[in-house]
Amino acid sequence: MSDACKALYLDRSTIRYHIIRKRIKAFKAAGKWWLNKNDVETFSKWNSSRSQVVNNNSVKG
Repeated sequence: MSDACKALYLDRSTIRYHIIRKRIKAFKAAGKWWLNKNDVETFSKWNSSRSQVVNNNSVKG
């Protein structure tokens, strides 16, 4: 999980939040969360595209 935190620039609690919301696929084994690298990259792309849509629709004023 620490590698995912570094790659996404998020803290552990935020990563767990997205796992609970099923935005990132993960499983827990031996007391540790395990994430697939491809799922982390997919979430990163989704998150960046989502933030661009929000920024483009924001009102300046």
